[in-house]
Amino acid sequence: MPLSGVELLAVEIGIHILDLSALTEIQCCWTACAILAGQRNYMSCLVSDRRPSYLFCVATRYGHSPYLDEALRCVAIRAKRVLVPSCQSFDKSESLQYVAALHSLQEAIDDAEERSRPDVLCAINLLSLFELLHFTRHEAWALHTAGASRLIRARGPASFVSDFDIRLMLSMITPITHHYLRDGEACYFEEDPWQRMLQSFAVPTDSLSSRSPLAISLSCNLVKGPRLVRDVRAVVEGPGIFEIHAVIELKERLRGYRRELLAWHAEYNSIVSTTLPQGEILAPSEDVRNELLATCYGLLIICSRLLSAISTDLVEVLEDEAVTHATQLMRLENDVSLVNKWASFYIGQKLVVARATLATTSIWREKSSRSTNVIEEYKFGAWWSVIIGQELLIGR
Repeated sequence: MPLSGVELLAVEIGIHILDLSALTEIQCCWTACAILAGQRNYMSCLVSDRRPSYLFCVATRYGHSPYLDEALRCVAIRAKRVLVPSCQSFDKSESLQYVAALHSLQEAIDDAEERSRPDVLCAINLLSLFELLHFTRHEAWALHTAGASRLIRARGPASFVSDFDIRLMLSMITPITHHYLRDGEACYFEEDPWQRMLQSFAVPTDSLSSRSPLAISLSCNLVKGPRLVRDVRAVVEGPGIFEIHAVIELKERLRGYRRELLAWHAEYNSIVSTTLPQGEILAPSEDVRNELLATCYGLLIICSRLLSAISTDLVEVLEDEAVTHATQLMRLENDVSLVNKWASFYIGQKLVVARATLATTSIWREKSSRSTNVIEEYKFGAWWSVIIGQELLIGR
């Protein structure tokens, strides 16, 4: 039987594109760059574990879209160079391949009909992975993520129905949400049509996979975060004059968000503590219980901090909560680090929230010098700048 295009690519470059599936399902953000840069051995661990991914849909599409083919070659070459640093075979071709990939992708984006195809979004996603594998090119990674976000919004929620589309979308929710967090804007995924789209991705018979109702519910909560952060920052970083009723309304939204997260956590505990439905056996690559719990802890930490930032009279109680969740997150990563490298890498990206919180808890608890029940801007900034990667970018 003749080899397929993807198989021929694997023979030519020496790495199979499907071996990178873990990185496409990891929902990487800027913190992944820092982890991979400091611990290159993670790459060899991750490529040894194939996971359900949109890459498994690419094999049948290879050879039909030049921009997708070019992007796949880019990622394969870069991954080969990361895994085998001594290999000099592709030193010159990597940059030429990247330029070719960008050129063909831009041509596709400029074509009104072509840019609506999922192959274009896939190519953008792959090029953001290419930047990630350079470990320090955070700005270029962010530009690809922003471009993918605009393309998704232009296509609209009704266009994501195929398995390929759904897997692409799920792999980009976290990076796009992080993009809006850093830009200080609300994320459009919180709008009702997009929420309904996300909810439609759930597979009711799944318990703990990335498409389980539990996972999709958490994603629906995740994307609400950017608006809350934006609104709290407007109060904390503002001129000190604000409408009291607006702050009261913001506090109530934060309390509601906290209730939703705690309800999700209770449901998670209920599902995990019971036996899986009869006949259902999840493969290790489909069981994301630890990853889901880590995300929940991260969101609870942020929620506690946001609420205490505009409720300094409750800072001790809310800070105790934040510290507790941060400690739980650190412990979870430690527990899984020796048994599940993929989960450890994913959870490791959330540790920035825990570490930033624990590092600033002493100044956060100091009595506020403001008379408005709002925390000082410098305290908030010391915490938030670490979470969004500002310190990483400044310190390069």
